[in-house]
Amino acid sequence: MSIKVRNANLKKLNNNKARVKEIVSTLSKYGLASWLSESKIDWINKRIHKNKPEKISTQPESIRIRLAIDELGTTFIKLGQMLSMRPDVIGDDLADELTKLQTKTKTDNSSYIEEIIKTELDLDNIKDAFADFNINSIASASVAQVHSATLLTGEKVVVKIIHQGIEVKVLEDMEILEALAQIMENRLSKLKQLQTVKLVKEFKRTILNEFDFDKELENIEKFEVNFNDNKWITFPKVYENYSTKNILTMQFIEGKELNEIVDDKRLSKQNAIIAERIAKAYLDMIFRDNYYHADPHPGNFFVQQKGVVAFIDFGMVGSLSDDSVLKIENLIIGFVEKNSAKIKDSILEIGSVPKDYNEELFSTQVDYFINNHLNGSIKDVVMGDVIKDAGEIINDHAIILPADISMLMRVLLMLESTVRKLDPEVNLIELLKGYYIKMVIKKLSPKRILKLVSSEVSKWKNIVELTPKVIIKLLNAADKENFKINLEHKNLETTVNSLVTGLLAAALFLGSSLIMSARIEPLIGELSVLGLLGMVVATFMGAKLLFAISRKKDK
Repeated sequence: MSIKVRNANLKKLNNNKARVKEIVSTLSKYGLASWLSESKIDWINKRIHKNKPEKISTQPESIRIRLAIDELGTTFIKLGQMLSMRPDVIGDDLADELTKLQTKTKTDNSSYIEEIIKTELDLDNIKDAFADFNINSIASASVAQVHSATLLTGEKVVVKIIHQGIEVKVLEDMEILEALAQIMENRLSKLKQLQTVKLVKEFKRTILNEFDFDKELENIEKFEVNFNDNKWITFPKVYENYSTKNILTMQFIEGKELNEIVDDKRLSKQNAIIAERIAKAYLDMIFRDNYYHADPHPGNFFVQQKGVVAFIDFGMVGSLSDDSVLKIENLIIGFVEKNSAKIKDSILEIGSVPKDYNEELFSTQVDYFINNHLNGSIKDVVMGDVIKDAGEIINDHAIILPADISMLMRVLLMLESTVRKLDPEVNLIELLKGYYIKMVIKKLSPKRILKLVSSEVSKWKNIVELTPKVIIKLLNAADKENFKINLEHKNLETTVNSLVTGLLAAALFLGSSLIMSARIEPLIGELSVLGLLGMVVATFMGAKLLFAISRKKDK
């Protein structure tokens, strides 16, 4: 780290000295501050030595970390909740402990609520928008509190309002966390290995999105479009005219919370159906849309009449990059096919693997993992056990997963826990098997092939750009030294013809793929006749060329 960057970080800490001292005191209280002495900042070190650990410091470290985070407030609780999604970084024990974190936020006073509604919605009086407004909140979370209300048009709604001053407090904490992460990662190899700076930046992006209700509104609308043809899954209607960055007005969802119906034995048959509907909706979100609701705890689902499931709370969503989707599909295909080599390759492709990892031990552990989970029927495999055992292998070899994949693993664990409360027999692996065929077909689709070819084209572009430089070097060498090139040509005309045929076949195949993807008429069902015909001709040309080459080899 340059002196300029370090000085900038020191300035950030000095600007927020009172809060930094509070953080150091809390960490010291729980016996967690010793690592900060590596910062070499005098006033931080004095604070560490001034505060002696209390009796609680004899508790297991994971419990002490959770208690310290809980005491430090909203920002740190949100950070802890995010880290609970990263067992590959912090380990399963700490990740499980951090799932117990619950944000306890005081509700804001009525004068603030009235003032922010009038300011945000440009009203003279709150009654200009709401026929009735319950000034007492019905729920309060880390970022916002929720009020019930009725619009002038008669619709029952809930109004989500950001907490007073919360964004300023969180931004102050984020400035401290960023500065500490950059200073400490430079001094402690363990923090460098955990990519602390990257984690803090990822967290900052996530939490700032939660402060923007425009983003949450977009999330809800996107889910509505994606599930437009699913009559069993619904999302609250959003009232855009009564929503801003700091206020979100949504339809009041009628129905029972999932927890209310779990223990009702009379509903056991219905509960099994509901469990499957929620599970399938999630699998569609993940493997069809690559965009999913990332907080599947029971309180975020309401069961309406006839078993329709309503999703709520869209502050936290997950998405998968195209690269991650490809890697996850390869892993799932390997898993369903019980292909040991494919599973090993997929895990190594997914994560960031240390150069000195023990390849032999890794291979042995994966073989044991496969024998342990895949010897019997897929129907008997429990998703939670699979993810936890895979997580242990990943942790043992210090493999760091991309954030989107790590979050997905944690969401699937939470999802299985939720749906199994409704139906202990529901099996995510068995349901996932239904997506296997779709994944295989998807890998062979013209659109996917075109995408792969496009990525290869960029590699060839680099080669083409380098070629003139290589030629110049060769010419310089020829000018300065004895430089000989021996050329021999045999059947050059045949070789050129074969090359041209191969290029034509490839071009025809790609062109036809584009036509298929664009669904150029005439169509048979959803297939373009021209595209299909072109692909058949291209395949025939390729096969003929391969046959000619094999005959030539035989001679």
